[in-house]
Amino acid sequence: MNHYLISLAALALPLLAAVPHELAPFTWRHQCPQLEPLFPGPLSHKGSQTVSGLDEYLNSDKFFNTSVDRLSGAVQIETVSQDWWQDLPGNDPVWNHMKRFRRYLKKTFPLVHHHLDLEKVNKHGLVYTWKGKAPSLKPTLLLAHQDVVPVPGDTINEWTYPPFSGHFDGKYVWGRGAYDCKTTLIGTMSAVEALLKFG
Repeated sequence: MNHYLISLAALALPLLAAVPHELAPFTWRHQCPQLEPLFPGPLSHKGSQTVSGLDEYLNSDKFFNTSVDRLSGAVQIETVSQDWWQDLPGNDPVWNHMKRFRRYLKKTFPLVHHHLDLEKVNKHGLVYTWKGKAPSLKPTLLLAHQDVVPVPGDTINEWTYPPFSGHFDGKYVWGRGAYDCKTTLIGTMSAVEALLKFG
């Protein structure tokens, strides 16, 4: 009997969501309020530029173009992983593309690689640690994955642009990983690189 009730509930929920009703619309706002953005005042650090310079940089054409180039370059490296590769040792040649991607990150984000500690987990997992000045504070974890889903050969003609072209059409960077999840990886590393540059 319990299985039938669960099945009925599973069917009813999508129907209830689709039916207009007079009740107030459901909202999470009362449980998860959006905080106002925080904008730090001008700070200076010995040997670096001010944080106000960071704001100017983040709103510049230079940063936009650099961001496009970084993501496009990341998409062009075919970091495909296959489920059956999980048991292969990290030095197997099938993983060479991950070494190439790691070199790309090092070249693209020199300040990150100079100032943060890098640990390799199982050869190709990368853990960057940015040690703060107050070790008593809890850490923040930012994560993304480097690998992308394979592209079946018989689907390539269905792509608007080739899946590993990293094509920029003036609005979007196209390709496997441009949304999931290289954009998160490149965005996070770009933010850290900028923070290191501007202090």
